[in-house]
Amino acid sequence: MDAPTVSITIVTWNSQNTIKACLDALSRQTLPAQEVIVVDNNSTDGTRDILQTYPTLKILAQPTNLGFCKGHNLAMAQAQGRYILPLNPDVIMTETYLAHLVKAAESDPQVGMVSGKLLLAPLEAEPSTPGLIDSTGLFLKKTRQQFLRGHGQPDLEPYHQPDYIFGACGAAPLYRREMLEACKFEGQYFDENFFAYKEDVDLAWRAQLFGWKSLYIPQAVAFHSRHFKPGQREGLSKEVRLHSVKNRYLLLVKNELPYTFIRHLWPILFYDLKILVYLLLFEQSSLRGLYQAVTLLPCALRWRRFIMAHKQVDGPYMLAWMR
Repeated sequence: MDAPTVSITIVTWNSQNTIKACLDALSRQTLPAQEVIVVDNNSTDGTRDILQTYPTLKILAQPTNLGFCKGHNLAMAQAQGRYILPLNPDVIMTETYLAHLVKAAESDPQVGMVSGKLLLAPLEAEPSTPGLIDSTGLFLKKTRQQFLRGHGQPDLEPYHQPDYIFGACGAAPLYRREMLEACKFEGQYFDENFFAYKEDVDLAWRAQLFGWKSLYIPQAVAFHSRHFKPGQREGLSKEVRLHSVKNRYLLLVKNELPYTFIRHLWPILFYDLKILVYLLLFEQSSLRGLYQAVTLLPCALRWRRFIMAHKQVDGPYMLAWMR
């Protein structure tokens, strides 16, 4: 039986400081990728020059910045692998990362996505620590904030055991092609209205509703140079902050079930009230995100009709993921 094929898709934008280490680590995988497709979103630094030194890459150079979502959609639409791994250019995979992810996915055809153990890159951790976790999976709070399990914690128990999770962090997840095709709507795997940020949560939520499983595998280890800390807005650009606000409400409109919304109504409303007060007092530039969410409501409702028509699980099942 032939080994499962994996396509890697990478979206770059001024990534010259990280892309070489990322690609070099990719070339050392014990399970080689079938293809590596790179969408460059009109980088103005030396990224394109670096990419040209890797002759096996399929480079799709863009005249404008398409964003994370549209860039990966473009690459994934051309990918041929049984599995697809959208890879951040600031992730360095250990040599067996792909092999462990694929082995886990092959163990159960209902596993639609697999997350490895992402550790914070060494420069972001104290030398005396055993390694700090970046992510061992995505989960949702009662407020519908997403959180990265284990972020900032030492790499100790319980992060040494495989486990089912809500979804995989978008920095280096493995997606089964059948899952992606089942979740695709109007030609999009990631919702391009998100542009960037929380698109991995959106896809994970949709996949859970469609009955797919997500799995965390601690043996698959990679290092991630995260540029911002989850839950902290300091250091984020105005554009990212705006997308964060907009995408929260797109997520809820598209994916929330009446059963789960009613159960957590007060935590959700209280958190949204805090968001509104914060924006009015400290971040007026992000109020435009609320306006954009309203203008995108018709499209979000089209997505919702598609999602609810293909839903395979009930409210109590989804409530278990919202902690």
